[in-house]
Amino acid sequence: MDIGLPSYDAIWLTAMPDRPDLVTRCLEKQAANAELVSGLLPQYHADIIFAGNDFASGTGPFFSPDCYERFYLPAIRRASAACRSQGVRYAFASDGNLWPVANQHFIKTGIDACFETDKSAGMDLGRLRKAFPKLVIIGNIRSQLIHTGTPAEIEAEVRECLDDAVRLGGIIAGVSNYIVPGTPAENIDALLEAFIKYN
Repeated sequence: MDIGLPSYDAIWLTAMPDRPDLVTRCLEKQAANAELVSGLLPQYHADIIFAGNDFASGTGPFFSPDCYERFYLPAIRRASAACRSQGVRYAFASDGNLWPVANQHFIKTGIDACFETDKSAGMDLGRLRKAFPKLVIIGNIRSQLIHTGTPAEIEAEVRECLDDAVRLGGIIAGVSNYIVPGTPAENIDALLEAFIKYN
């Protein structure tokens, strides 16, 4: 159910201006596959699908808002509509700064939730909630902090995120991305213990 271009391969980004037909076909194929898969969801009693594709860094999307509108938006909208037709919510993940395409991504696509919400890239929970009151937001505890911070800093971050979740509503506190390999075990323990302590 993922929709997107391989962000690790720059050739796809250069294909947007050079071979838009190829990019369109690639994303249309993914959307068609999502429509087929969505028909199988009821037999598995799925309530929500977690999908997505990283398309941004800390400074913004890898391409212009016009490219998002032209290529990504139609495909993600098809996938989310297919899930909705089966009574399943569609959650889309991308970390990074999504503000340049926020209205397109969080409203026009019809997605129900975003995860990997990236505090370190400026995706502030208060600002997101004010701008998109119906969007379910998942994440916002910085992976970088869990990797390099102290247990006390991690505890404070978890508490802040949980407090925001209670105050703002519609937020599931969690790690903004995966826990980085090599993260100290005591930091992972601090993360879990803080959730138990403040939840």
